[in-house]
Amino acid sequence: MRLIDADALLKQIFETTNTEENARMLRLLTSLVKDAPTVDQWVSVKNRLPDRYKKVLTYGASYGVQENWLIRTGKEISWSMGYRITHWMPLPEPPKEQPLQRHGHWVRLPKFLVESQCSVCGETYVGDCRTFNFCPTCGAEMDGEVEVKQE
Repeated sequence: MRLIDADALLKQIFETTNTEENARMLRLLTSLVKDAPTVDQWVSVKNRLPDRYKKVLTYGASYGVQENWLIRTGKEISWSMGYRITHWMPLPEPPKEQPLQRHGHWVRLPKFLVESQCSVCGETYVGDCRTFNFCPTCGAEMDGEVEVKQE
């Protein structure tokens, strides 16, 4: 399915219509578009959950709309950010001209080996870094080997 801006399409057709036959087609098309159902991409968490660790947009009364990912499923649902998430939707397709994707690796810090640092932005996280294949702060793809830093 491809989402389009129906109003912009109708405006463009209207501006290029110059015959009576085209005007009739425009009226028909306008009525079809106005009566067509809209696509609601928001999915209730009661109906379905996204794949674990896959970035999605979420909505919750506490934080509004934000990028998020599901950490755990089962009896307890846990999200990377926020709570009381009621709906989610897939992220939109990125622009055709993407900025250069950054690549990095996790650096395990010596403090009990429970802290990890992004090799790109230096942000530190507590927990098993291998859980994430990207840095939540800078978005760098973590495709390098985990480095264990010595004291």
